[in-house]
Amino acid sequence: MLSFISELSPLQIAAFSIFIGASLASIMLYFNKTVIGSVVRALLKADAKDADSAKTLAEIGLKNNIFVAAALKKHGALRKLVSEVDDKTVYLPDGSSYYTRETPVKIESARFFIREEHRIRAELRYSAKGSDLFMLIISILVFLALSYAVTLFVPFIIDFFGDVTGM
Repeated sequence: MLSFISELSPLQIAAFSIFIGASLASIMLYFNKTVIGSVVRALLKADAKDADSAKTLAEIGLKNNIFVAAALKKHGALRKLVSEVDDKTVYLPDGSSYYTRETPVKIESARFFIREEHRIRAELRYSAKGSDLFMLIISILVFLALSYAVTLFVPFIIDFFGDVTGM
């Protein structure tokens, strides 16, 4: 099935691996900014900045988004910026704090908001700017072109410097 790999040089395998890694990273960035970031943008638009103004996923129109629901249940990057009304604040001796809860989040009824101290970071991290499908396709094509160029030109450059230096 993958017999073509044995015919590739180590340089081609490395270039192909970098292309696959960069493409997957672009896809994940696109997914995070568009799908996962939709909850941040919706909460910012709804001005949900404290427990009194907190909104449920149904109120911001994301009730059926399973990816957002999964991201809000876990202790990931999104939950560091998006708080739930029942989160408890734990203060550390150095003056910093974090939020925790003793029971799992019930997504259907949970009310979420973005604390004022996290607002700017949330806006920057999950802004929709530069995260459209066109840019995703362009970035994958650029990675493909760079990988192809590396496999074509690096052997010539190595041979050239070998000829110049006599090695």
